[in-house]
Amino acid sequence: MDGIHDLGGKPGYGVVDQTSKAHPFEAPWEGRVFAMLNLVARAGAYRNTDEFRHAIERIAEGHYFDHGYFGRWLSAMELLLLESGLVSSNELNDLPLRPSVDDGDSPSTARAAQAKPADHEGQAATLSAMKDQDLIQSEPITTPKYRINQSIRTISHALPGHTRLPEFGRDREGTIVDCHGLWTFPDASAHQLDPAQQFLYTVRLTPFANDEGIIHLDLFEAYLEAN
Repeated sequence: MDGIHDLGGKPGYGVVDQTSKAHPFEAPWEGRVFAMLNLVARAGAYRNTDEFRHAIERIAEGHYFDHGYFGRWLSAMELLLLESGLVSSNELNDLPLRPSVDDGDSPSTARAAQAKPADHEGQAATLSAMKDQDLIQSEPITTPKYRINQSIRTISHALPGHTRLPEFGRDREGTIVDCHGLWTFPDASAHQLDPAQQFLYTVRLTPFANDEGIIHLDLFEAYLEAN
């Protein structure tokens, strides 16, 4: 799924602030949002981190930056609570948009209504695309398809829905540096699909230009083709 969340390699967003902070939360409400995450999962709103990440990806672009890091967590949790049926839209909309004045500034419009709704057609498209690409196996995968030092090319497209293949890493030549064994395939688990696990590789991308530097990405076998 392409969206505002996929910022890797895109210009115009300034330098990443790497200043260490004495406290992980800038306001008390952020700490409560952090604590809520496991409670929402235990309540059954989502099953895994990939589902949660996909909910963040569906936040409306106009609010993605305005809400900040924990504001995006809050919007994602609201969306998942709605989609799971644990909370109704009326119950959610009856909640105050801001906490007390002493609690710091929370997202003033952090409501799941501002997120893109559940895309059940997209989930069906994901399943169909995975079947077309033989990503759903009748037998468990036991042998990696690629070997260390083998030349590969990343696929030029992403599956519908959640993916861990960033846009800047698509349709790129590279070399297999390492193989990390079998891991859960996020593109499937984000949509509660359960295909066989995928082998995960570290890939060194071939630079576009001399000044690009060396980029390594951890990529699943489904993202790769023999070059």
